Amino acid sequence: MKGLPSSVHKPFDKVLRFLEERENTGELLAGSRLPTAEALAAHLEISAGTVKNVYRTLAREGRVKTQVGVGSFWLGGGKAPEHRHYRIAFQIGHAPSIASGELETALRGRTGWSGAILGGFLKRKLERGLNVTMELYPQTMEALSRGGPAPDGVIDLSLVAHPTFPAQLPVIHLNPPFEWACRNFVAPDYYHCSRALGETWRAAGRRRILFVTCNSWAQSTSTLLRYSGLMTGIGEAIAETEIRIFEASGPGPESSCEAAALLDRWQPDAVYCIGDLLARGIIRLLHERGISVPDEVSVVGGCKTESGSERPMITSMAHPLETVGAGLLDAIIRRIQSGGRDVAGRYEPVPFSLGSSTTPAENELLFQHVRAAAATAGLEPLL
Repeated sequence: MKGLPSSVHKPFDKVLRFLEERENTGELLAGSRLPTAEALAAHLEISAGTVKNVYRTLAREGRVKTQVGVGSFWLGGGKAPEHRHYRIAFQIGHAPSIASGELETALRGRTGWSGAILGGFLKRKLERGLNVTMELYPQTMEALSRGGPAPDGVIDLSLVAHPTFPAQLPVIHLNPPFEWACRNFVAPDYYHCSRALGETWRAAGRRRILFVTCNSWAQSTSTLLRYSGLMTGIGEAIAETEIRIFEASGPGPESSCEAAALLDRWQPDAVYCIGDLLARGIIRLLHERGISVPDEVSVVGGCKTESGSERPMITSMAHPLETVGAGLLDAIIRRIQSGGRDVAGRYEPVPFSLGSSTTPAENELLFQHVRAAAATAGLEPLL
């Protein structure tokens, strides 16, 4: 390799092989963010100093670019991606009513989770110096029907299971498009955080569990992953556990009022809502009936960004949505640069934000999951 000393230590070669093998397989493309020296050193079981030495050597050769306070990026033998303009279309569900110039405003204004995802997307765009135009997918399709140019790729934020897109368009999904999918998505790890919740409630003796959703299994893969994770966590206690499912008409707290009739005739001792706004509504219904939260009923929400600053704070899953947004951009650029080649699906570990809607004993158990999730996220994915 040009610029390298004639005799190098084996650890030095180990880093080079790691990077070059991933370039050869298409995992490492021009502009891909490299792991930190410390993370890669731990992964390869060598010293961080060796990794830094390799990064410096490759930077002198023009194969790596390092930005202070941001990170190191792979340039390889080709030109950096910032020299190219990318057109990326977003599918966001209710898009036909949105003007193309209002896409960013629409994404920020939907719910807290979409704004957080967009924030991670834009932050990564700035970090990598990418020239990206954001478009609205249905309007792009209208342009295509008139013979206009296709976007370079699509990011699907619609949360709809089994979506369909033209075969020629590279697509990255916010959630797995199918329950068995293993490619082309970046998602919070709904399954394992829900499993941790099921294990916690099993240990706490909760045996009447209400699962509150606003999406059917057919509509949302994330709903299916949440429910199956919860069931797995309950495990051997499933035979003595009564589980009921309530499907609200929407994600807002007002939709929780639809569960009033159910709560009048049946009292759960644990409630898992797929959104924090639904959880707020359920807690209000329980309090109106003189039922204590969390002593009598433990309540957990599904997405911390929806809860705002209301008090008391509820226990909720704190999805790493900014990280997901950055991963969506990394993944769609990889697909575009590789000519549409599939990329491995990626789940981001999900910790809990602990509040007063679960007992101290339950919070202690959930905190163990938080620590495990943090350890899992220690090595940055190589994208």
